[in-house]
Amino acid sequence: MYKKKTSKEEILTVCANCQKVRADDGVWLHDSYFLQKYPSVKVTHSICPKCLKQLYPYLYEATMERTASEKQGKKPIPMG
Repeated sequence: MYKKKTSKEEILTVCANCQKVRADDGVWLHDSYFLQKYPSVKVTHSICPKCLKQLYPYLYEATMERTASEKQGKKPIPMG
């Protein structure tokens, strides 16, 4: 499970659209398992790549370009 550790709490990242949870390896999984296993964990929202592509295709393309540039060691492309 992906839990970002802050001072004394753990945070679970959930897609605001489909409610999947981001795991440690970046894969987005259905949330029921995590929420049952860790009911007291704090939740923050993001958006998974599939929902980003469906809802905001222009942002998806910019994100993919930025990711490709970063993997090649190039200077990141500004997103605004």
